[in-house]
Amino acid sequence: MSQCLKGNKIMIIFVLLILLISISACNSLSIESEDVAEIPEQETADTQKDMDISEPEEIYVQPEMSGEISVNVYEYSEWLETAVLMFVEKYPDMKVNIHSFYNGTDVLVTEGGGVSSMSSRPAGQTREDYIAQLNTQLLSGKADDIVITSTGLPLGRYVKMGIFADISFYLESAEEINEMDYYMNIFDAYRTKSGALYQLPISATAIPLVCFDKELMDNTGIGPAEDAVLITWREALDIGKEMYDASTLMNTFMEDARAIVGNLFTKAAVASIDYDTGKVEIDKERMLQLLSVFEELEDYQTLPEGFDFFQDKYNKPYGINYQPDTEAAMRALNGYEVPLQWKYDDGEVYLSPYYALDFGITNQSKNKELAWEFLRYLISEEVQTLPSCPHAGVSKKGLQARVEGRVITSGGSAEYAQKVVAMVDGWVSQITAYRAEDTDLIQISEGTLEEFIDGSLTTEETIDKLINRLEQYMNE
Repeated sequence: MSQCLKGNKIMIIFVLLILLISISACNSLSIESEDVAEIPEQETADTQKDMDISEPEEIYVQPEMSGEISVNVYEYSEWLETAVLMFVEKYPDMKVNIHSFYNGTDVLVTEGGGVSSMSSRPAGQTREDYIAQLNTQLLSGKADDIVITSTGLPLGRYVKMGIFADISFYLESAEEINEMDYYMNIFDAYRTKSGALYQLPISATAIPLVCFDKELMDNTGIGPAEDAVLITWREALDIGKEMYDASTLMNTFMEDARAIVGNLFTKAAVASIDYDTGKVEIDKERMLQLLSVFEELEDYQTLPEGFDFFQDKYNKPYGINYQPDTEAAMRALNGYEVPLQWKYDDGEVYLSPYYALDFGITNQSKNKELAWEFLRYLISEEVQTLPSCPHAGVSKKGLQARVEGRVITSGGSAEYAQKVVAMVDGWVSQITAYRAEDTDLIQISEGTLEEFIDGSLTTEETIDKLINRLEQYMNE
């Protein structure tokens, strides 16, 4: 009996021992399984993280240069036609169609028995007619691949609607377009606040310039500081008043200063549009200040009745020069004027839209990369240095070729030409901003200002109405 009990105890101990070993093994196996399950999960996350970090940036690769694109412009251009011929010679499998709206001959306008340089175009062929037709094409999705954008288009609204493609990626991928060879500040001036680029500038001119009369400066001993490069409208106005009051020269007059402030009012209104969002971000206090100054200004024009600007000699303290910058530099070097760049209240030096040439690629284009390659070619050195290239090219060699050509044609020496190049280069390098001349926005701002001038609106009412009209326009 005792042996049996003893045997049973041994058996029980043995069974318990087996159970303990089994439980221990199971626990050990469970722990190992959990560890194994966690390790691959951690490795997967780390691997994904590494993949995110090492993911390559998008790289632009030139497409196969074979296909057809179309370009829409207002009028025929010898330079553009030459550039197309050069482009298709370089890329024989490409075809470029130029659609010109106006191909007629200008009718010169006669005034007072003489012929002016202004032209009148038949109804249906004016720039306004062209803009109306182009608007219809863009909104209906039937526009060409490339469209000239320096025509008064409502770009703020079009960018908001997604009509034009952002070409900033293409420009940044073009290694040949760099600080050494190009005025990169001009490209930057066209960018929106977010850095997007919807227009590619082909040429640019550093105007308007504020030009002070050198003869009147010598007569009065008054003028801008010798080392001055930039000047605000207020500074120019104050100096002009002093020169006007101190002048002893006959037929001294000062252009209607109200017109200058009115122009600033319009520019500020156009510049208030945020192209990224389409929102109106107007500086109300600054606009109120402009209207306040406008009210205080006198009309300084005091020329005798019957004065003939074309025959009689006159002097004015300063004027706003919209002539090509090469002409202004030559007049400065010849001792007639002291030109300074116009700095606006927002601190920017704006590129004049009057002599700008720029193009955009429509989002509906099925050949955006081929369209970019053509625009890229238009700003290449070989095209920018063509004698027919309009105004100042955005490439530095293009600007130099244009200025030198103009100076030499007028009989200037090579040394003189280099001085003109240096002066124009300095002006172009100062440009920091650009706003397209949206015809509709200009009409809105000018119309609102007219209501203020005729007494229909107070200063506060004028700004409030301007903001409401701009916002309504952008939301249409």
